[in-house]
Amino acid sequence: MRKIVLWLPVILIIILITSASARTNDMLYAAANIAEKSAESATSEQLENGEKIFKNSCRVCHVNGGNVIDPRFPLRGSQN
Repeated sequence: MRKIVLWLPVILIIILITSASARTNDMLYAAANIAEKSAESATSEQLENGEKIFKNSCRVCHVNGGNVIDPRFPLRGSQN
């Protein structure tokens, strides 16, 4: 019984990471569709805001434009 109790936090963390990864992929696909539909170029203010968001929320997983969670979806060198 004690071994099971010790593994419960590990299992919970794995479930949470998997769930977050699935939601992130859904958001990435939605963002890609919006970007394709938008033909206008970004303003300097939008670029600055995007850089701030990326630094605060994305760069941990997308080091050097890659993707440590799911290497199939890098930022740099992607066909999409």
